Amino acid sequence: MPNPCALSSASFLHDLGKSPCVGLPAANYTAVCEQIASGLTSPESVVYWPGSEEYTLAVTHFAASNSEAAACSIAPASPEDVGEILRVVASTSTPFAVKGGGHNTTPGSSSTKGVHIAMQRFSDITYHGEEQLADVGAGLDWGEVYTDLQQYNVTVAGGRDYGVGVGGLSLIGGWSWLTQAHGLTVDNIVGYQLVLPNGDLTEVTEEDQPDLFFALKGGGNNFGIVTRFTMRTYPQGPMWGGQLAYSGAQLELFIDAMLDFQQQTDPKAAVLSGYRIQSSGQAAMLAVVYYNAPNPPPGIFDKFLAIPTIVNSVVAGRTLSSFIQTYAPPKRTGKRIFAEGTHALGYTANMMRQIYLDTEATAKKIAPFSGVNVDATFFPLLGDAFKSNDFETAWPPNRDLVLLPSYVQAQFDDAAHDQVIRDELVRLRAKWRELAIAEGQYPASTDQRYEYTASAGPNTTLEEIYGPNVARLREIKHDVDPDNVMGLAGGFKF
Repeated sequence: MPNPCALSSASFLHDLGKSPCVGLPAANYTAVCEQIASGLTSPESVVYWPGSEEYTLAVTHFAASNSEAAACSIAPASPEDVGEILRVVASTSTPFAVKGGGHNTTPGSSSTKGVHIAMQRFSDITYHGEEQLADVGAGLDWGEVYTDLQQYNVTVAGGRDYGVGVGGLSLIGGWSWLTQAHGLTVDNIVGYQLVLPNGDLTEVTEEDQPDLFFALKGGGNNFGIVTRFTMRTYPQGPMWGGQLAYSGAQLELFIDAMLDFQQQTDPKAAVLSGYRIQSSGQAAMLAVVYYNAPNPPPGIFDKFLAIPTIVNSVVAGRTLSSFIQTYAPPKRTGKRIFAEGTHALGYTANMMRQIYLDTEATAKKIAPFSGVNVDATFFPLLGDAFKSNDFETAWPPNRDLVLLPSYVQAQFDDAAHDQVIRDELVRLRAKWRELAIAEGQYPASTDQRYEYTASAGPNTTLEEIYGPNVARLREIKHDVDPDNVMGLAGGFKF
């Protein structure tokens, strides 16, 4: 019998508790948890119940706005037990969520009032030296991966933040410190261990299942639950980098340094930059500078280093994991966090100046609404690996142009102010897109535009993210999941 949750035109799905696709009242979700618990076969699979410390840790996210009180949290330890969970939630039409690192700030993306699946026990890393590949468990975070692979002097093209989960980022695209040299995270995955929506286990490679392989490369949590990724590895020795922070008084020098960096061509170099403005008015500009060698050649970062700093954690000859820890946010902030993002071909002086002024104004505007701070982040990219990569991927929908992600993020305390905060961020997103268009930094053709799931607000459409790939992805989704089991989980849905 087809799942009543089959939604032919769904985009972002969040409040499944109010959705007609859910067949059980909330009071019965606990009974579903008990049914699942009785069918688990691995002795290491665990069910956490409300009231326990383990449950609290499992359902708590980086952003408090993406944490919900689930009926239970289940930490399966085998793909077979993941399959059992999917079969039960499908037969009972129970909403569920899958959490890796829990870093996505969009409410409902990895949280639920129903059955919560914590992937933390999929934590194995196996390095295959001859093949230069690594099998990486979906429950790890990137800091754990980088630290483990250090012993082999290799790394992977994974996330830029220490606590970001492997599973989530690897299914949506994945900007990396290696992107300028080796492409996105999805470009470097050669195999998936996947539990299909019907509970069956399969191994997905480009040779064996090309359509599903394509869909998993950026298509999100629409095609089942991945328990293991097989990734290319690259040599990783000592590198140079750290975080630089400047006062707001240095804005023009910061903009000049950013303009200079965007003219560089060394694929070993990268910068993650932005502004943080507190509701009190205190402002800082941030530049995380990276060079994949013990020291950079003269000229690449000279202007950043010449600006007087309030924080300078740059160290030469350090490990990748120690570098990432210098700017890593906590795994759980305790704050509500909303984000909205857009893309640009590059960042002009006027764009960076206006983004600063807008971020400053928004921080003041949301202060009466329990606002704590507002961050604006942008990521200039060097090298041609993103454009020239030959892989066919669900996201991005085209490689003709490198559209660089930028986003605004607000931290606040009170859920009563959700709509006010969201409306303000949506307004900023629209304003910055118009600014990019006016500055010639946004494609004129809609076929060349795309947004990124990680920074896309819940009102972003599938067409804005996946462009012309939407039709093909819907066909693959229907073939793999005809009963729309994965429609019982939140996220952007085909």
